[in-house]
Amino acid sequence: MAATMYLPKGIIPKLTESYLMNLVGVVDASVWWEEGSLNAHVVVLDDAPFDAKSMRSCCMQDLGIHQTPRSLTIACRRLRVA
Repeated sequence: MAATMYLPKGIIPKLTESYLMNLVGVVDASVWWEEGSLNAHVVVLDDAPFDAKSMRSCCMQDLGIHQTPRSLTIACRRLRVA
């Protein structure tokens, strides 16, 4: 039997994902709801001006606590030129 996914009213992962994608240096972002919390995985360029703490702070300030990921993982990528 498949588990039922419960997403609380007012929590919109795509809103947070779009917000993160618009930050300078972010090349990819995924946001999902799992086990009672909002989580994010963000891929940034090496020279991105943000770390996980500052990204969470920006989300908190601009989107509110309910749209701020509790867990935010960052992966750095180098810009490759052909």
